[in-house]
Amino acid sequence: MWRASIFTLFPAMFPGPLGLSLAGEALARGVWACETFDIRDHGLGRHRAVDDRTAGGGPGMVMRADVVAASLDAHLTLDDPRPRLVMSPRGVPLNQSFVRQLADGPGVAVLCGRFEGIDERVIGARNLIEVSVGDYVLSGGELGALVLLDACVRLLPGVMGAADSEREESFENGLLEYPHYTRPRDFEGVPIPEILLSGDHARIAAWRKAQSEALTRRRRPDLLATAKPTKTVPVPPRAPKGGLMPQEDNDIPAFGAPFACVDAQDGTLTVRHKHEGHWWRFEVADKNGRLQLVHQAHGAGESGHAPSESLALDAYDFATLEARRKGWVD
Repeated sequence: MWRASIFTLFPAMFPGPLGLSLAGEALARGVWACETFDIRDHGLGRHRAVDDRTAGGGPGMVMRADVVAASLDAHLTLDDPRPRLVMSPRGVPLNQSFVRQLADGPGVAVLCGRFEGIDERVIGARNLIEVSVGDYVLSGGELGALVLLDACVRLLPGVMGAADSEREESFENGLLEYPHYTRPRDFEGVPIPEILLSGDHARIAAWRKAQSEALTRRRRPDLLATAKPTKTVPVPPRAPKGGLMPQEDNDIPAFGAPFACVDAQDGTLTVRHKHEGHWWRFEVADKNGRLQLVHQAHGAGESGHAPSESLALDAYDFATLEARRKGWVD
């Protein structure tokens, strides 16, 4: 059983939302356990004080090292193999790789701070690992702890229904996840991309990969440095005489953006693409074994405005995907 021990001033906050849905069902089945310990039980004096004024002056109060240590020592043994974490905005970022490491272990012990923070000495004395859920400040560590627990619990065996679900999610392969669709087939004039209804699993997988790469490039380019490398692409082949490879209307993948034609000559793949009155021309060439954009041109649509950067990126990704689907590149 994966076991979580939470040290907090507000034990009623747990399991909170984790007592519902799949995590709640797994909790009831004994897949994981969540126990809370009230730090105030070890508070000082009649009012069970847990904090004091900041040494050196300054606003706010700081949680006392002796009180926090007493709470931890009362419930954690020296041979407990679980990592001891403390939620903190200055901690190491909680990412999917870190979450998976925690989920693969026996559980976690999490200290939730309040006020201005926790006396630094107890963090070092009890070997606490500071963990951050983002570059922002919360009222306390409890909400961050719930985020951490939810991310871990959903990875435990028997919690989620489909094992493939977690493997294709954002961050699992270093990329953001592709878009999802379901019924109705047409929503306010926007249809489900026909490729997802084609039954061609190879094409669907390629489309989803291209979507993930495009989303990551636009929204989280920092992730690309650690993403799994894409397959090496050879130089595109020459086109038939005349240079144009026309696209049949009934063979256009429904990205909402049909291709006019593709021209492959002299190791450069040129894609002409039109959507909602906007047009783009891309020249893509093999550079050191990787398919790279070497030139881009675009024209305004009926509105007279140039196409947006995001639409241009989508067009480029769709174009390169179509080239792969047609077999002009791998």
